[in-house]
Amino acid sequence: MQKTARSAKESINANQKSSTNDKEVVKTPLPRILLVEDDPIIQKVHAHVLEKIVGADVDLASNGQQVLEKFHSNHYDLIVLDGGLPDTDGFELGKIIRREEAAAGKRTSLLLLSAWTYEYVSEGCQAADIDEFAIKPIRFEELKAMALRWLPKKFSAQT
Repeated sequence: MQKTARSAKESINANQKSSTNDKEVVKTPLPRILLVEDDPIIQKVHAHVLEKIVGADVDLASNGQQVLEKFHSNHYDLIVLDGGLPDTDGFELGKIIRREEAAAGKRTSLLLLSAWTYEYVSEGCQAADIDEFAIKPIRFEELKAMALRWLPKKFSAQT
C-alpha cells in the first residue's frame, strides 16, 4: 500500500514538472530603485510603497557616501533622493550623478523628495537636472505615480 501511495505521489510530481517544463517561463526583472532617505520611519514607508505597490527591487541608502558607493557598483532604473541628508543634500548628489553619467553616456531618472519650500526645491532641482520633485509629506499614490512616470517603459506593463 505504501508503495502505491508513493508511486502516485511520484507520478503527480512528475506531471507537475513536465507541465511546468512544457511552458516557457519568462521572468521579467523587477525595476531597480535606489531609495535615499535618512529618516528610518520614512525610509521604511517609502520602501514599502516602492516594493509592494510599484513592484520594484529597492536598495536603501541613508547618506551621500552610501548613495555614491551603491551608484558606482549597481545599475538603477530610478533613484529617489532625499533633499537633506546628514552629510550632503540631494541637489549635490544629483549634480555628481549627472556629471558622472554624462562622462559615461547614460542617464538615470532622478526624483527628489523634500520638506523644504517649493521655490527652493524647484530651483535646486532645476540646477541639478533632477527630473521631478515632491514636497513631503507625500501620499502613497503620488509616490507611486512619480515612480511609474520615470521608470523605463519596459517596466510599465508589469505594474
